[in-house]
Amino acid sequence: MSIPSLSRDESATIKISGPLLVGAAVIIDGGRCLISQRLAHAKIGAGKWEFPGGKVEPGEDPRQTVEREISEELGLEIEVGELFDVVSHVYQEASQEAQTHVVLIAYFCRLRSKTAAKAIGVAEVKWITSEEFSLFDFAAADQPLIEELVKRLR
Repeated sequence: MSIPSLSRDESATIKISGPLLVGAAVIIDGGRCLISQRLAHAKIGAGKWEFPGGKVEPGEDPRQTVEREISEELGLEIEVGELFDVVSHVYQEASQEAQTHVVLIAYFCRLRSKTAAKAIGVAEVKWITSEEFSLFDFAAADQPLIEELVKRLR
């Protein structure tokens, strides 16, 4: 079986940006996991569900990113724990002329207080059980994290 190759013209039209480093929080409390929904106008994965987090700023430790983003976007104070997993994924952008390489660094986190999460920088937030993951349309980079988390929670 041969692998089709792109002509010089075809490969020249696709632009790949990245890698874009993203920190994510896997927050489990009382047997439920916190997820958030991307805004409808997000550049990549608009309206998809994900583990909350955000882009790592230049010079920022990914753990600091997770703590900062959860505070800014959900109004929660967390303690960032051990590394859960790292996922590399290339998203095809809506224009079909560009791709974005994302490296998602996920950490187990715990709440510092029992404050309710607020949707400040996201469309919505929900606490779900491991059985409910299949009910939500998750971003592609989060899929391997869900599979691994569900295995560990069984």
